[in-house]
Amino acid sequence: MSSRWRKVTRRELLAWGAMGVLGGAAGLLLGYRFGVRRERWRKRWPDERDRFRPNVFVAIEPDGEVVVWLTKAELGQGVMTSLPMIVADELDADWSRVRVQLAIANLNFGDMSTVTSASVRSLWGPLREAGATARTMLIGAAADYWGIAPQSCSTANGRVVHPDGRQLEYGALALAAATRPLPQAPALRGGDAPRRSIVGRSLPRLDIPAKVEGSARFAIDVRLPGQLFAVTARPAALGGEVRLVDDAAARAMPGVVDVVSAPFGIAVVADTTWTAARGRGALVLERTLATDLGDEDLAAALRQRATGPTAIARDDGSGPAPPEDPALKAEYELPYLAHAPMETITCTARVEGGRCEVWAATQDPLAAQAEAISVTNLEPAAVIVYPTFAGGGFGRRVFHPEVREAVWLSERLGRPVQSVWLREDDLQHDYYRPASLHRCQGRFDADASSLHWYHHVICPSIPGQDSATGLDELAVDGAAQLPYAVARARVEWTSVPTPVPLGFWRSVGHSHTAFAIESFIDELAWHAGLDPLAARLQLLHDQPRHRAVLERVAAMARWGQSTTDGLHRGLAVHACFGSVVAQVVEVSVGADRSCDVTRVWAAVHCGRAIHPDGVVAQIEGGIIFGLTAALHGRVAFSGGQVRTANFDDYGLLRMRAVPDIEVAVIPSEDDPGGVGEIGVPPVAPALANALAAATGLRFRRLPLLDDAGRLDRTRAESGQGRGPAT
Repeated sequence: MSSRWRKVTRRELLAWGAMGVLGGAAGLLLGYRFGVRRERWRKRWPDERDRFRPNVFVAIEPDGEVVVWLTKAELGQGVMTSLPMIVADELDADWSRVRVQLAIANLNFGDMSTVTSASVRSLWGPLREAGATARTMLIGAAADYWGIAPQSCSTANGRVVHPDGRQLEYGALALAAATRPLPQAPALRGGDAPRRSIVGRSLPRLDIPAKVEGSARFAIDVRLPGQLFAVTARPAALGGEVRLVDDAAARAMPGVVDVVSAPFGIAVVADTTWTAARGRGALVLERTLATDLGDEDLAAALRQRATGPTAIARDDGSGPAPPEDPALKAEYELPYLAHAPMETITCTARVEGGRCEVWAATQDPLAAQAEAISVTNLEPAAVIVYPTFAGGGFGRRVFHPEVREAVWLSERLGRPVQSVWLREDDLQHDYYRPASLHRCQGRFDADASSLHWYHHVICPSIPGQDSATGLDELAVDGAAQLPYAVARARVEWTSVPTPVPLGFWRSVGHSHTAFAIESFIDELAWHAGLDPLAARLQLLHDQPRHRAVLERVAAMARWGQSTTDGLHRGLAVHACFGSVVAQVVEVSVGADRSCDVTRVWAAVHCGRAIHPDGVVAQIEGGIIFGLTAALHGRVAFSGGQVRTANFDDYGLLRMRAVPDIEVAVIPSEDDPGGVGEIGVPPVAPALANALAAATGLRFRRLPLLDDAGRLDRTRAESGQGRGPAT
């Protein structure tokens, strides 16, 4: 059976799409409205000819309802509101009549992946054009009806209006507009605030009511007639195999339907998740390991490779690299990290009658579809992926082992199957953020207006090395784009082979390079006798966005003014995914090594803020996510296995430890940047810099707290302590 298991590439999907296998316009009109059965959906919209569908993103019903297809995953970041806002604003729609549908996997929608904070910034142009196209065609239909020139008409709140008082609602014009030719270059509305009725407002989020009252359907909520539930015993995370020795006790449990040996492990299938989990616990298994590596071995691998061959990510300016007689040398270490979304990994599949249906919380529906095709060998048109709401993603949901499992089991059992990962499964079989080691050397020029800079990044590669350059650009993201003025800069990367499964983690390479860069800049400033803020501003004279957020956050935190006794502050700034964030973190440290993060100030320049409250929420969430990793985050390995199993040993920031957070959004008319990940990178270095001010020690290894929740001084070094201003 495993011989049918093959990888379907995105290139194959593109080829199928070009051949029309995935369906034309009619095929992509399918959507999935959770809580509404498909029969009701068909009854409500019996014929596509009854609606105005000028493009793949928007349709207008004869009753005036505007339907917007959501082609990105709603992970809690609010795109179910912000993306329709772009369409509705350009369409000049009545926001109260806008409805959103989750789009099924289909190449006609283009790139459906939700990664690199790209949802808004990648769809800003296409969604504006989609709204403008519909608006232009509606105006043309009204002008035809009135027998006047389209130029004499305008739109307002879901209507075409004329200066003499005549007006027609969009619904009344929908069918006539559908007969008009598509405009080649529809005029976009002006960017000035008076003309924008929706973009730039903090409207109530569309997904919140259903989530509050409980009707929102997540992947784990899917229920189908005859559905079974599967919990799987898997091999150890670092390789090896699992073999079934005895399943008699599991099979004897009421509700257990089957115990199945599969390519991915031993699956216990039952009538409830709880029964399947108990059944798995009753299995007698034999596990073999491919390695006996532990934390010490993985850390040693980084250091052993630090003197190995390097790939050059940046090399400019004049002078030696590393710099001769550097003022400072420092090493920074970061551990492997798990994603740990609150909703664990789940997928439901139904394979019957030559058709495969998949319900999954996915950050890439097309990749999920490819996984299902790999298992079933069905044509793409017969494999339907219904994305659901997701309880967090952070990069974890671009990988789809749960889709393979559910589809494989459903095909063999002939019934719908939901594959459920328990918390231990998620943490011990994740695709982890790589550990990394950073070796930095540098000094200021005599007038402190530029740097001599050397940064060597040593870490495993997620996607692999470029065949031409030998470089993994993701591994050096942020380091290669160092924003500070340099007289000489060299950035190198060395790959580290590892048996640990790797994946994209929130902010990817920026999550580790920012810690090294912003910690080392602080140390250089202290060594030169400079205020950390002043030093950064002096080095960022040609970076207006960086300067804007630094100046704003400094004003918010009253940087340079004396603080209450026992409170100390640190600063960091970072740019990624089209946005820049500066943060000030305030801490207090007790004599017992307790560490209390009391406040965080943040200023973000993200271009035009489509939904300002959503921007603030994402920065707040990124700060909390980043603090969790900085203080607690570490995946522990020993004996060839992941020992971290649940939230008792993979600490999360508790509500009582969440600091007061204040976020300012810099006004801008620039195109939008990403905000889902930018809040994460600056937190750890700002916190470490604050701890240096508080203790006189430089904390260069993460996480900062030991198992007892106290500052781990074994991760700190003396001699590079306080800066002159805190």
